[in-house]
Amino acid sequence: MKSSKIVAIGLLAALGGLAVLGCENKKVGDACETYRSSECGGPGGACLAVTGSSNYCSHTCNAPTDCPAGFKCADITSSTYDSKGQKTSDKKVKMCVK
Repeated sequence: MKSSKIVAIGLLAALGGLAVLGCENKKVGDACETYRSSECGGPGGACLAVTGSSNYCSHTCNAPTDCPAGFKCADITSSTYDSKGQKTSDKKVKMCVK
């Protein structure tokens, strides 16, 4: 009876390890879908919707060195919407942008 418990615990641990490996966050510049900011890694990770361009992942920054090559740290307007799609607020944040 003891050995079957150990096997079950080992199987659960192995399955848990697979789930963690499958949850890698996207990096700055990776394509993303609007309203799926949880996919984007890094501090304050967010999916930026850019007019006339593809959406991409970004994260907050304080200085240019916080961003990867090809991106700059700039002020953008971040808008929050309620469940009905109505804008509830705007705020300025620094994000890594193309």
